Amino acid sequence: MVQTVTPLPISNEQIAKLNDLLAAALRKKGMPRHAVQEIIETYGGIVARDWVTRLQQYIDSKAEMPIRYVTVDRSRTFEQAARAAGGKDYIHLPEIVGVPPVGEAVDMTVVFFQAPSHCTLVELEQYYDALGLVSADPLSVLAAYEAELGFLDNRRVVTHWKDENGDWSELITMTANPSQLPLIVARRTPGPYYVGQTQWLAGNPK
Repeated sequence: MVQTVTPLPISNEQIAKLNDLLAAALRKKGMPRHAVQEIIETYGGIVARDWVTRLQQYIDSKAEMPIRYVTVDRSRTFEQAARAAGGKDYIHLPEIVGVPPVGEAVDMTVVFFQAPSHCTLVELEQYYDALGLVSADPLSVLAAYEAELGFLDNRRVVTHWKDENGDWSELITMTANPSQLPLIVARRTPGPYYVGQTQWLAGNPK
């Protein structure tokens, strides 16, 4: 049964519990004070980000639908956002007129999930709807990559949209790390939509 996605951010109580667990582990380890102080002053922010990234990896390993909370820079063009996300190449195929649609929200939630292996685009939209999602704003997907490259290791991510003429297009990241292969904006061809085992779809909550 498909369940609606209603993601909630980490609570203050959970943060407090994690702080207690980390404090207990640090006290048990008994690291040298001078060395620790030097690391705090020089690499404190990096250590904190690494620790949060590791926690997120544990969460993702248990989650069927990884979730990211991102801040979208709306002052950028789509190409600038693609470059900031680490895209080695940005391929905007000539049959696509203009750029992917741009929303207005700055703080966004991006949900990554897998759909049935074969479905039409109409069926895919129905699947999004059943999850309480809409296909992801492409800039929100790029923002997730910019914040954390490679968080869906060896999986490509797709989001799609319908233009004013009713034609479908899509943004494709060929791997979870866009620095390895191009970002592609392409026209969707008619016919069944194939979702492979290494492909994830991206959505934003309604």
